[in-house]
Amino acid sequence: MFRPLVVALISVSGCLAQSPAFEVVSIRPHAFVSDPGSENSETKVLPGGRFTGSNMGIRKLIRNAFAIEDKRIAGVPGWVDSESYDINAKTVGGFEIDRSNIQALMLWLLENRFRMKFHRETKEEAVFSLEAAKDGLRITPHTGAGEPSMSSNGGSGMVTLKATRLSLADFAATLARQVGRPVLDRTGVRGEFDFNLQWSPEQAPDSGSPSIFTALQPLGLRLISTKGPVEIVVIDYVEKPSDN
Repeated sequence: MFRPLVVALISVSGCLAQSPAFEVVSIRPHAFVSDPGSENSETKVLPGGRFTGSNMGIRKLIRNAFAIEDKRIAGVPGWVDSESYDINAKTVGGFEIDRSNIQALMLWLLENRFRMKFHRETKEEAVFSLEAAKDGLRITPHTGAGEPSMSSNGGSGMVTLKATRLSLADFAATLARQVGRPVLDRTGVRGEFDFNLQWSPEQAPDSGSPSIFTALQPLGLRLISTKGPVEIVVIDYVEKPSDN
């Protein structure tokens, strides 16, 4: 007569075990050795479920947790941008951190150590729609193993973006940071791809020079200016963590 209860408890326990969480977390204020504006922020994912972050701001944690740009974050108190932390954490049981759980882990940090509370709102705003060109896509499918990677470098008036093993949804999110407004993936194409782009950030969409809009054309992609629903993350409450 007790068997159904035992099965239920096992089922609930299994669900809880699958929720991404850290069991050990150290957060301390970052000690700057030079001008704060000149020090970079760095994050590392290490074997054994370890995560380290140096000079990490709360705003960056929010960006990483929701995979959104600053324009889609509202309600952040002013002190957030003047605080920076060093974080050393390890997952429950040492399960490995990868792109399938990193966002949930960043949200766990915010909710459990910074006591963050939030809600979501949807607004109609100007966006770009990432679409396939009329003559079809010419992007390079990723082959082989390896983790996703991306690098972006600017110099001599040009920006070079190299990325491997990105979905088109992830690529659209990357483009959003370059064009200054949300980019919605409306290609309807699944899979992982490699990208190599170079463009001038000073050019307008209708320019014949190598703007990001013209750089996408050889890949069979285009950005169309339109209106669309944009999700906004509104921060209702966040506090400074205790040192430990």
